[in-house]
Amino acid sequence: KPLRSKINFILGGERNLYWRLSAYDNLAYFADLYKIPREVQKEKIPTLLKLVELEEASDRLVETFSKGMKQRLQIARGLLNDPEILFLDEPSIGLDPVSARKLRQILKHLNENGTTILLTTHYMYEADELCDRIAFINKGEIVMIDTPANIKAKIGSTATVECTLITKETNPILKRFQAQGFHQVEMKLEGEVVKCKAQVEQPQAFISTLYELKTVQIVDLAIMQTSLEDAYVQLIGGEE
Repeated sequence: KPLRSKINFILGGERNLYWRLSAYDNLAYFADLYKIPREVQKEKIPTLLKLVELEEASDRLVETFSKGMKQRLQIARGLLNDPEILFLDEPSIGLDPVSARKLRQILKHLNENGTTILLTTHYMYEADELCDRIAFINKGEIVMIDTPANIKAKIGSTATVECTLITKETNPILKRFQAQGFHQVEMKLEGEVVKCKAQVEQPQAFISTLYELKTVQIVDLAIMQTSLEDAYVQLIGGEE
């Protein structure tokens, strides 16, 4: 009988494949270790290679693959025995943006089709995009575990407003903001423009006040909500 495992592990390194074998032969080798029958392999291996977008590279030696291709082949290898739970250790480390995006798309597809994925990563945007629940670990201890949205809400409801202004004076503007209750406002002259950055709980109210200033011309403006990285920094700080 083929060996079935409820759990499989995929590491972030590149040395978990046989580089002098083709992509197909790598999967066939590991399928033999799982005692998957050859007639099943003939259907399963091409299906997995297609899933990770390597069907056209099936007969190429792995030593000719890019790092992203090797990582996607490792995903295929990890799915050979139909695991219910997949552990991924830094799967996108060192990947270029295109390869990392493809990898995330594959992981989303697997999760949507019933595979539970436990992911370790230092990329907060990746965790925010992929994970239903996130645990922050510091010195071996979990310091917070919750959904991405709840973590960001617990840390704080402030948003950052950044804008570029054309104005002759900054002090009257700062005083106007302070009178309206906006105290965390920084204004810095850069060349012929003023860069303004404010931490506020009501960004729309701040922007309304900004537009009411008749002596100010707004060049650009952006609102950034609290990110998962902000939450991590506030919880962990500069500790290693």
